[in-house]
Amino acid sequence: MLRWVRANVCVFDAFGAVALLLLATLAGCGGSSNLELNDAVRIGIVVSNVSEAVTSPAAERFERLFAEGVAPPVAERAKYGPPLQFNVEGEPEVSGDSATFSVKVVRDEPNAAEPVAVGQVEWTAVKVGDQWKLKTAPLP
Repeated sequence: MLRWVRANVCVFDAFGAVALLLLATLAGCGGSSNLELNDAVRIGIVVSNVSEAVTSPAAERFERLFAEGVAPPVAERAKYGPPLQFNVEGEPEVSGDSATFSVKVVRDEPNAAEPVAVGQVEWTAVKVGDQWKLKTAPLP
């Protein structure tokens, strides 16, 4: 579900994100719950799903991660797909309905013990309703 890449950096895989959301949903049934997903966790889930969303048969899955009208053009989306992975580094700076955060970009190499660092970039997100959506997501 969660794997620690190193201190203070947590990566959600798709199964982990679904399991965490399911757990949060079930915990909310029948009364109050102490389990809440804070903004940092919600943003981390969105960011960690970018690569897998590119390969989804449903093209709109990738677009749903972004605010309306700002998803990268179709011709450039493959650049965001595997073998790249995106991980929020540190805590996002949240100010109202906007957030800025550092994203570490790594590439999975078949014969490497660890993913290879590609670079670090700054991304932004906006809160639309109760969901965080990416606003800018440049590549290194």
